[in-house]
Amino acid sequence: MGKTSDLTLVQKTIIDTLHKEALIEAPKPLLTVQPEPSQIVRGEAVTLTCDIQGEGWTYNWQCGEEQDNSVEKELKITVESQQKCRCYGCRQSFCSQLSENVTLAVLERPKPCLNVQPEPSQIFRGETVTLTCDIQETDVSSWIYSWNKDDSLIHVSQSQEYRISAVSESHTGNYSCTGRETRGSRYSRTSDKVTLTVSGSEAPLPVLSVLKLLSFLLAASPYLLVSIILGVKCYRAHVQTDGIYQYIVTEV
Repeated sequence: MGKTSDLTLVQKTIIDTLHKEALIEAPKPLLTVQPEPSQIVRGEAVTLTCDIQGEGWTYNWQCGEEQDNSVEKELKITVESQQKCRCYGCRQSFCSQLSENVTLAVLERPKPCLNVQPEPSQIFRGETVTLTCDIQETDVSSWIYSWNKDDSLIHVSQSQEYRISAVSESHTGNYSCTGRETRGSRYSRTSDKVTLTVSGSEAPLPVLSVLKLLSFLLAASPYLLVSIILGVKCYRAHVQTDGIYQYIVTEV
């Protein structure tokens, strides 16, 4: 019994000595980032995780010039510019090593292109107008689109098209759109404004040329072609003889 107590005391003395002489290497944290640090869009929220072996740590963070500490191993921040982050942990007077630096590379948010059909400067009352919000150069597969008229929200949809049926003068204004990721925190910039001008008159009827009309009629009825040929061959000639008008019909 006395030997066991002596052995335990010896072990404790050895461990204390190792701590004092710093022969036990402090653990090194593993810092991870979600989403991937190379795919972060400006203004996006990211989650930093500082993994250290053991429990009871107080976590210390440094991102750029900002510093923070928490008992939670996760830290959420909003990234506006490229920066380097690292972390370490402490419990009582014992601290871990510093983690490796992780660089948060910031990508610019995509800017939508707003297209209008028909031409926004040639819209007549009663027409149907289609606005399309096109967001490219991004790996986001699904967007929720917001439509604004004169800087006021008018429509939200998962469709990139916004259709206005039977437009009137009240639809005249400046239109723009933005996109927000359906299941995530990413969002686009605002598109350039497009001015919609609705004419007070209705759209003019399409004008068909004589040739187009004849082509249509001939295609619709081959017998009409025969009638036209007969009409050309059989015409009335107006002849004036001694002040008397005579009409001569030429036989076919």
